[in-house]
Formats: sequence, C-alpha cells, structure tokens
Amino acid sequence: MLFHTRDLLVCRRTQTINALRGHLAEFGIAAPQGAAHVAHLAQALGGSGIAGPGALPFDRIVALNAEIAGLAKELGEATGRDDDAARLTTIPGVGPVTTIALRACAPPLESFRRRWDFAA
Repeated sequence: MLFHTRDLLVCRRTQTINALRGHLAEFGIAAPQGAAHVAHLAQALGGSGIAGPGALPFDRIVALNAEIAGLAKELGEATGRDDDAARLTTIPGVGPVTTIALRACAPPLESFRRRWDFAA
C-alpha cells in the first residue's frame, strides 16, 4: 500500500507542476520539465516572496515533496524488515522503491522456473 500511495502522490505532484508550468507559460515564464526545475519557476516569479494565486501550487508542491519523502523513508524501513526485500536491494540499481514495487506487483518468484522467465 505504501508503494501505491507514493505513486499516487508522485502523479499528483507531476500534475501540479505541469499545470503551474502551463499557466506561467501564458505569461512568458518557462522552465524545463520535471520536479527538479520547479525552483526556476519560483525564481522567475520573485523567489520565495511568491504571493497571490501563484503561491498555492508552490505550497502544494512543497507539501507533496514532504509527503513523498516521508513515504520513501517508510519504504526504506519496510525493506529493511523483510529479508527477501533486503536481499533485492543488494542488486546494483535496485533501491527500496523498486524492491517494494516488485514485491507488490510481481507474481511470487517461486512461480518462475528460471530467472529469464521472470525477465520475460
């Protein structure tokens, strides 16, 4: 459930960022796509002194970032409590989010005869 809740919050954050980018583009303020570039939009609007209707999306994005970070921490803790999940995180490039996604969405690993069957 943690994984799906985190996924939902990430989608909401993306929707909010895209809506904000779209609204500001009407006023000639543009920034690259992605959550990493929200600071560019904030700077274009005057830094941290954003007021009026423009402040609401930024406040929501900040709140969503905090909620996502909290869930990521919980996912890390849940991964540490499960032996199989902890073993999966030893694979290079596989972190707590990927591990929980595999545990939540993939069929039991015992149902595969070979590792190639799982990959397919």
